[in-house]
This record gives sequence, structure tokens and C-alpha cells, in this order.
Amino acid sequence: MPKQLKNPKVLAPLGVICVLLTLWSCMFYPMLHATPKNIPFAILSLDNGAKTAAGTVNAGKTMVQKITSATSASDGDSPIAWTEFKTRNALDKAMDDNDYYAAVVISKDFTAKQVAAKQAQTQAIAKQVQAQMEAKMKAQAQAQAQGVAPNATAQNGTSTAAPSPSALAQSTTTTKDMPVITIITNSAKNPTVTQNITASITSTLKQAGVNVKTSAVHDYDLGNASGAAMLAQLTVAPTVLMSAVCTLIMYLLTKPRKNASRKERLITVGVQACYAAVLSLCVAGATCFLITVVGGMTIPTGAVLPYLWICSFCLMLLVLGMATIVLPLAALAMLTVMFTMSTGYTAFEALPAFWQDWIYPWTPARYIADGIRSIVFLGQGAFNSTLAPLAVCAVIGLVAAGIGMAVHCGRKTPARG
Repeated sequence: MPKQLKNPKVLAPLGVICVLLTLWSCMFYPMLHATPKNIPFAILSLDNGAKTAAGTVNAGKTMVQKITSATSASDGDSPIAWTEFKTRNALDKAMDDNDYYAAVVISKDFTAKQVAAKQAQTQAIAKQVQAQMEAKMKAQAQAQAQGVAPNATAQNGTSTAAPSPSALAQSTTTTKDMPVITIITNSAKNPTVTQNITASITSTLKQAGVNVKTSAVHDYDLGNASGAAMLAQLTVAPTVLMSAVCTLIMYLLTKPRKNASRKERLITVGVQACYAAVLSLCVAGATCFLITVVGGMTIPTGAVLPYLWICSFCLMLLVLGMATIVLPLAALAMLTVMFTMSTGYTAFEALPAFWQDWIYPWTPARYIADGIRSIVFLGQGAFNSTLAPLAVCAVIGLVAAGIGMAVHCGRKTPARG
């Protein structure tokens, strides 16, 4: 074995690289194992019902039961958790409060249009049969007058088969006469989950002969078809990665000397904080550049830029504070934030149980993703509620910086003999 491989200083970097690659691959675990469970959806039937020969019927209530039961699971972990509303005002308030990913609304005349469509179909079939009978009788009369056997007309292809009921339904019922169900999507929630589930529901309803209309709440024209799905990715990853790397490099270039006094260390921390303020602004600007230029999206930059500036600055203070104690602690904090970035891309209801219970509540990436959606889709501005958890990161960094200065300044310098 070469002597170089026995040297710990040579093996240590290789070990660090292996650990980093392992952690980086683990970052994708929740995305690869994402399984939607109990996604909150709302449903409302406004159907007034209709009177028929068999009595009063309400197809809207039946449709609610069919839709909700179609996605139920025996183990209780169904992909959709349906909440049935009784009034449109209650539903609109819940959607405005960003409580649901989407809502299904059954129209007031759902039963009436369904009954009318069936009546039109029945009448069409009756007319078709009557027309065929008249044509057949006329052909037989002509045949008798000419001395031809009546059965000969059928053999010559004069008789035609009646079209199927489904074919008649397609020809007699226009789109505007079909029962209507409206699906309201919420752009402020995780757009990928919303779009996938909504597309599945829409396809099923159309196959059942329902006219499906769509609308959206908290919508914002990003100028890019896939912009809503990519917004969190283009925000969280650049902000976290650039903040961590810039802070680490800046600390290595400005760290205090080994035997620095308390005053020198305090001045150094202040200088580093000033550098962090400038670098975090650069990070926010670079992230906005990636979103608007590379991603081709239109965003409210006036609110997004200061928000990302504050987010990046808080993350930098966290890493700086840990580095003041000991550099490996800063690396651990940096890797932890990077390791949990995927929580910003994945819906909470789709995360594995461990990530829901132990990672999602505290990870900064989740709050950055929620914050950017709040600004773009909810119009809450730069100073929204998601900044509070990020401010906690900054406070932790400042406390860690104080501990680091106390620890290093408390050490006695060995006397020189």
C-alpha cells in the first residue's frame, strides 16, 4: 500500500467527499418517495334537484358521494381528503384563506340538465325508430305494388340499424346542455400536486359525460407555462446554496487570528456581518436574475428582492455564528440546510412520515418556498409571516457568535518560556 494512503491528512478529504455525496443524494429521498396522502380538497353541491316521474331526484348529492368514495382507501390514507361545504360563501372564504388545493363545485342545474339530456336522448331514439318504421313500411308498399317480395328490400340493404344510445347522446346533447362541474384550483398551494390531481379528476368527469369548467384563485401570470411548478426550485436552491458557499468563503478570508483579543473578535464579527449584508443582497439579485431571465418568469421583483435579501442574510448569520465557535459546526449547519431543501419543492402531504414530523416544521427551505408563494400568489409583500422562523435562524447565529467569542477569549494563551 502506498505510504500516502496511510496518511490521515490524505484520507480525510476523501472521507469528507464521500460524506458530502451521500448527504447530497439523501436530499432527493423525500422527492423520490413522495406519495400524496390526504391532500385537502373541497367539494360543494349547489344542485337544486329536479322532479321526475319517479319522484324528486338530486344527482348532485349522488355525484358528491361518487367523487369522494372514488378516492377513498381502506387503510385511511387516501390520496385526497375531501371536505364537503354547504354554502358557496363558506367555500370561497376557505379558498381565500389558502386552506385547500382545489375545490369541486356542482352547478345548481346539474340534475335538471342531466334529466333534460336523458329526455332528449329518449326522444331522439323514438324519432329514429319511428323514421325507420315509416321507411320500412313505405318500402314494403312499393314492393307489393311492383310485385316484389317484401323481404327482398331488407336483403338489398334498404333497412338500416338504429344508432346506439351513446351515439345519439353525443349527437343530441351539445356541450352547453351537458351537466356542469367547475373545478377551482389554488395556485398558492403546491402547483405540481394540484395540477396532477385536478387533471385526473377532470378526465374522469369528462368520461362520465360531464362538462368540466376550470377557474383559479390566487392566480398570477408568471409568463411561463411551467412557471408555477418551477418557482420554488428556482428560488430555494440558489438562495440556500449561494448563501452557504459565500458565507463559508467569506469567513475563511476574514476569520480572526488564533490569539485575537475579545475586542478584535468583536470587530471581526461586525465586519463579517457587514460583508454578509452585501453578499446576501448579491445572492438575492442573482436569484431574481435566474427566475426572470433563465426561468423566463415575470415576478413582483420589488417584493421578491428584499424578501430574498433578508432570507439570505439570516442564513449567513446562522453559518457565521456556528463558524465563530468552530468551523466544522458551520459546515454541519450548512449541510443540514442544504440536505432539507427538497421540503420546499414537495407538498407536506406527500412527504414521508419522518420528514413530516421531524424535518418540515423547522427547515428554512420550507419557509422560503412558502414565502415566495405568499408574495407572488397571495400578494402579501416582502415582510410576511414566513420571515419569523428565518429570523430565529439569525438569532441562533448571533447567540452562537457570542458563545464562540466567550469560548475563544476564555482560553489562556500558553506562557512562553
